[in-house]
Amino acid sequence: MTLAPYYNEQAVSIDGETYRLVINFKTIDATESVLDGRSYDKILGEMLAGNPPVGLQARVVWGLLREHHPEVTLEQASALARGEAGEAVGYAIGKLIMAAFPAAKGKAKDANPPKPRGASRPSSKRGARSSSRKRSGVKLPAHSSLP
Repeated sequence: MTLAPYYNEQAVSIDGETYRLVINFKTIDATESVLDGRSYDKILGEMLAGNPPVGLQARVVWGLLREHHPEVTLEQASALARGEAGEAVGYAIGKLIMAAFPAAKGKAKDANPPKPRGASRPSSKRGARSSSRKRSGVKLPAHSSLP
């Protein structure tokens, strides 16, 4: 049996230079370490919830660069996470997270679920149609079985 290492990669080009962002054990460990041991699940949750703190964004970018760009400093990673490069890097990180953690797709969708909508309340305004009034249309028998 061959053990395949956990590995996902996404490239992003900024100002003519290509940066290769990687999620593997090495980059997960580096990111958790620079974030004081915070679990990667919590880190992903904050990233996917929308509008994460700049410090978190910079540290995640820094961690994702460890495999191919270990020379990039935290300050440089911060510059990649913000400004004109920020949108392209954010898009690449989103694609990388979804490829590496397919279950995260549901988390991203659940971050801002739509509010439940119920039946509207009957109007109490004068002259408003009462819900007890007969309506035109098909009238079902009282003991009808609906599919």
